[in-house]
Amino acid sequence: MIAANGLLGGCEAKSVPTSPGVCEALPLSQYCSGGSCPDYEAAVANTRRHAATATGICIALIGTCGGLRSTLTSGGFEGTELFFDDGGRLVAVRAFTDFVRPGDPCRNETYYGAVVRCTPEIQERLCGAR
Repeated sequence: MIAANGLLGGCEAKSVPTSPGVCEALPLSQYCSGGSCPDYEAAVANTRRHAATATGICIALIGTCGGLRSTLTSGGFEGTELFFDDGGRLVAVRAFTDFVRPGDPCRNETYYGAVVRCTPEIQERLCGAR
């Protein structure tokens, strides 16, 4: 893990695999379908839609993480947290599941763009808790 300056505003980040046994991020292009990543406004709309239409377990949060804006959606068994810069551009993704992959340093998470780890500040809790 390296301390990131500027773009990630104090969050810890690591990108592009370089050493075995360390949880590292895949390229962001592998997450974005057709080369088109969602922007912050689209992610917020999707988070609100998730909260409005969820049945059963629902987690839908909008907030910040270090110097990044973030959204999180989950149905309980899997979910996605998206991280955006000040311009609304997607810079990192954390996809997670309740299934832990034995021997995988990322355990139950897959990162794209950068591994972002910080304490989130929730600005809107649309449903659920973190």
